[in-house]
Amino acid sequence: MGLFFTILYVLTAYLSPATVFGDWAQSHVEIIIVTLALIFSLFSAEGSNVMKLTQTWAIFGLCIAVALSIMVNGWMGGGPKALLDFVPEVMTFFLIVMNCKKKWHLQLLAFTLFFCAVYVIGTALYDINGGHTRTDYLLRQVTNEDEGTFIVRIRGLSFLNDPNDFAQFLVSLIPIMFISWEKGAKVKNLFLVYTPAVILFYGMYLTHSRGSMVALMALCAVAGRNKIGIVRSGMIGVGVFIALTVAGFSGGRDVSAGEDRMAAWAGGLILIRQKPIFGVGFNQFSEFYEITAHNTFVVCAAELGLVGALCWVLFTYVTVRNVWEAAKDPDQDAKDRQKKLDAIHAKQPFLQGIPTLTVSVLTPATVAGTPSGTNHQFSSGMPFVLPAEPSSFASGSGALNHLGFPEEEEDKEAEDAEVRRMAGLMVLCFAAFLTAGWFLSRAYTMCLYVNAGIAAAIYRMALDRGIAPPQLPFGLALKRAAQIVFALLAIVWIIVHVDHYLPK
Repeated sequence: MGLFFTILYVLTAYLSPATVFGDWAQSHVEIIIVTLALIFSLFSAEGSNVMKLTQTWAIFGLCIAVALSIMVNGWMGGGPKALLDFVPEVMTFFLIVMNCKKKWHLQLLAFTLFFCAVYVIGTALYDINGGHTRTDYLLRQVTNEDEGTFIVRIRGLSFLNDPNDFAQFLVSLIPIMFISWEKGAKVKNLFLVYTPAVILFYGMYLTHSRGSMVALMALCAVAGRNKIGIVRSGMIGVGVFIALTVAGFSGGRDVSAGEDRMAAWAGGLILIRQKPIFGVGFNQFSEFYEITAHNTFVVCAAELGLVGALCWVLFTYVTVRNVWEAAKDPDQDAKDRQKKLDAIHAKQPFLQGIPTLTVSVLTPATVAGTPSGTNHQFSSGMPFVLPAEPSSFASGSGALNHLGFPEEEEDKEAEDAEVRRMAGLMVLCFAAFLTAGWFLSRAYTMCLYVNAGIAAAIYRMALDRGIAPPQLPFGLALKRAAQIVFALLAIVWIIVHVDHYLPK
């Protein structure tokens, strides 16, 4: 029941209570749903170790920063109100971590999110075909006041009521849909993976979001880093960005950041300098500047101060670090060393023609994934492998597969690889989401905490299978988060000052 109410709460939040429940939304039915979800989730929380997660304590810190950011600025009664606005967004992280313990749980959540996206896209297209340009799902944006030209951009409701927010949601959802991908299942992949990805991409186009173009570029660059290298994959990402620009993905709007955004970043830095500890107040940036800063970190640091920014970065950094480590190929280090040896080999003429030989002595622990095997480098013409006796791999009289390994070992390796693959997908998800967030002010959006919940659930699966390192000690994670905070402040400061001296 915890999973059911979690899915229902996510559906209600993404589509808006009024869309799902109609007139019942006036009774704040979403509060009833999240309360039931939390109550039932407590029964399935065993094994989730949610209170031991660094992200949990980072969220607690964020809640304190949200309340104090209002209270220290003179509105003592505003702290509880700010928490009531913030807590429902982050609650999804805990609900997902406590309830999503199997792959099919994540698949169900992914298709719930996809249904929300399709509903918004379909409703917006219906309005467009009906000749409407100003509805809840459409934004009419003027591109040239003198000529009276405009473009129509689709959007969702609730926290997705801006085209850029909806585009950020769509681009980060594309990798999540690939959780359902299976090797060799062409028909299944077509209907459950590729077709949904195309629909999401088309929805991104209808938003005409420039930030989503950059996010897609980052996604392509990170996706190909292991197979073709970061340089080549980066070039592919740039090529995708150029192709989208030429194709008019942005609706004819300039793809540059714009002077108004640079001025807003500068305004955010001024607010950080004026109130560095607890900021100017949760959701109060627009009270001090005419537009939002269009940068998640800048807005977070300006509104919640360095305390809030540190907690936000800690939450995000640990989440990304965990899935990054869980996605690593256990043989990648050996492959990298071999590439270096091959490069040295190619540069030394007197070594040419003498290939490198790897002799691997395999033990049961090696097959199980522990680094107890031994490798030796020789010069020879053929690779040579010395395996242990097949019977040493088997427990009892278990059947052996065609490789001489027990069938259960083969299944374990396949399942381990699947968990690593899912972790890699969440790396792509955050690459896209955070890149778009560099041009948007969305530190508190539910999308972040839903994605982080999925990532934390996959990381727990990796830990349970023994294929991921433990999470960093809290002190070390906090130290690295502080370093990232100051690095981001420096980057924003440099960009603003370089832009100031560029010819206009």
